[in-house]
Amino acid sequence: MESELFGYDTGAFTGAHQKGNPGLIRKAHHGILFLDEIGDMPFPTQARPSRALQTRSIQPLGSGEPVAVDIRVVSASNRDLAEEVRAGRFRQDLFYRIAGLAVVLPPLRERSDRRQLIEQVHARYRDPGQPARLPAAVIELLDRHPWPGNMRELVSVLQVALALAGNGPIGLEHLPAGFLAEAQVPLPVATEEVDLHGLVEQANGNLSAVARGLGISRTTLYKRLRER
Repeated sequence: MESELFGYDTGAFTGAHQKGNPGLIRKAHHGILFLDEIGDMPFPTQARPSRALQTRSIQPLGSGEPVAVDIRVVSASNRDLAEEVRAGRFRQDLFYRIAGLAVVLPPLRERSDRRQLIEQVHARYRDPGQPARLPAAVIELLDRHPWPGNMRELVSVLQVALALAGNGPIGLEHLPAGFLAEAQVPLPVATEEVDLHGLVEQANGNLSAVARGLGISRTTLYKRLRER
């Protein structure tokens, strides 16, 4: 990670490129450097970017001379960095150097426009020959998922489903097994809120897949289908 950020001179270490590497920080000179998931940066590594922001210079690996840099840093993290500082897992000095303006994005499960986002992601990744809209039963299931992986998980689930569905509509049988296994979507008390028969139709009659997606047993699903 350090060689990628700060670069290195020729022969700085075994396996180094013969021409060296300027590093991402120098490449962003007079521009913006985006550090994604900065909260995952190892604690010992955090000292160098903190010092670089303070001194506005870096020292590439294998070089004895500092190099001046003029950058603005934008960073993102799925962790609460203030809490990470209190827990001793993130350097306080680095935190205050990057926390000038904080924008908190709510997790996908708390977004009121979740259904629209699902449809937008589907529209972005589908091929022209694939159906333009997701079946209502599938949207219902996707909307009820807790999405611990947020947008990354949503994109991954829909990419897999689109690949498996081909030119046909996406059904439950096209959703990744891991997604269905992790789904914790109990049926509401008012069962009319869920189109059970629509879900079964989308799954080509696979009651086990529907039951997994709804977080209930196959027997319970069968009973509720009979009640309908």
